[in-house]
Amino acid sequence: MLNDIIVAGLGKSAQEFASIAHKYVTIGVNDIDKFFAPTHLIVLDPPRRFHKSRMEIICNSKASHIWITPEWPCLKDDPRIKRISTVRFDNKISFDLDRDIPNFRTSPIAGIGLAYRLGAKKIGLIGMDLLPDHHMHKFRKEINEQLGRLAKLLLERGVILVNLSSIANITSIPTAPLSFIQEKNYNGN
Repeated sequence: MLNDIIVAGLGKSAQEFASIAHKYVTIGVNDIDKFFAPTHLIVLDPPRRFHKSRMEIICNSKASHIWITPEWPCLKDDPRIKRISTVRFDNKISFDLDRDIPNFRTSPIAGIGLAYRLGAKKIGLIGMDLLPDHHMHKFRKEINEQLGRLAKLLLERGVILVNLSSIANITSIPTAPLSFIQEKNYNGN
């Protein structure tokens, strides 16, 4: 059983984390392989939402497990595929974590839901920095509200969600040092 998982978005803090990512169980989103190969890759958007170079990175992911929607023909017969069928795509977080994987504007939130489903007791978030030069910055207030609600729900289930990035505009969950998350070989995971 996994105890600690790091969910990585594509922000600056994930790039800085890349050189040590292999020490942790990770869930990366979309074309995270441009920085490091995650343990789990989650891709919710269909191929048409990505530029060709990003699609190629996703199709050639080195992840051990790939959680993806059915629209990706390049991964159709890949034995690493785990189909995602319980994701809410209406930008309203489902708070039934045992039924739905939450999704709200940004893929790392779905990664948090997947980490919960995989049995994580501590979830660290990195690379969801919401910095002024990022297209999701304009949604930072809404994203923070949803993250706060999600963190509270997880805590009620015995799961701690923390922000691992010192540069992130994440104000609704506590910030913790990377040492808060155990490395994957700590207990033989």
